[in-house]
Amino acid sequence: MKNKIIILLLLVSSTAFSQVPGYMGKHFVIGYDNYFLPAIWGPGKNEANPNSIFSPGFNSTHCVNIDITVKNRLNICFSAQHLNTGIAYKKDKYAYPNSSTFTGDFATPAQLSSNNLGFGIKVFRRGSIAPVGKYKKIELLLFFEKVKYQNTKFSTYDYSYGNETAVTLGTGEYNYKNFALAVTFGKQQIFYDKIVLDYGIRIAYTPAFNIITVVSASDNANTAEVSFKQDARFRLFRQQLFNFHIGIGFLAF
Repeated sequence: MKNKIIILLLLVSSTAFSQVPGYMGKHFVIGYDNYFLPAIWGPGKNEANPNSIFSPGFNSTHCVNIDITVKNRLNICFSAQHLNTGIAYKKDKYAYPNSSTFTGDFATPAQLSSNNLGFGIKVFRRGSIAPVGKYKKIELLLFFEKVKYQNTKFSTYDYSYGNETAVTLGTGEYNYKNFALAVTFGKQQIFYDKIVLDYGIRIAYTPAFNIITVVSASDNANTAEVSFKQDARFRLFRQQLFNFHIGIGFLAF
């Protein structure tokens, strides 16, 4: 009987792990991240280069995260993100519907803002105990975008009078939806058993087409809505493609 008990204890001990998931029994991390990168081909929110497509700016995305440790090397992650950036107006008269030409200030870009929701899983390297160590994070992001532009600053050529005539192009504000698939390679450290430092790089693919938005039958390539939708897609593709990130959080409970 004694030998059977010893064998049973050995079997149990061989399958037991010395620490429950989490750090000192805490499973939740609440934090703030920023994803950022200087942009050679921007533009940023406040200024565009009126003489060249190379319009330096700064890509930045603000992010609030909640990470939940569910296994020794696995976190599930939820995030809410916000970004502001710009869309440069084009000087080509054929770039806008009805051969309209922008007559406003090219140095002031159209405004693109996006509120994003994210869900992901974070897998830590073997030998690490979440939420400490190197990890890979796979994430799906949903984008809810708004574009605002100067719709009264356009003109078109009036062949009847032989001159340029001011026109209003579209409504001046449109809302779109999009998504991105992202992979983050990062590392987390904990200081004073409370503060979480998170840093690394993220690569994200935002498609140039939008399979979420339902386009009505009246939409076509000649509408201002579709024109600015395409501009917003390409701007977010560049903005999300590659970023550094750094974040700080705390072990909540």
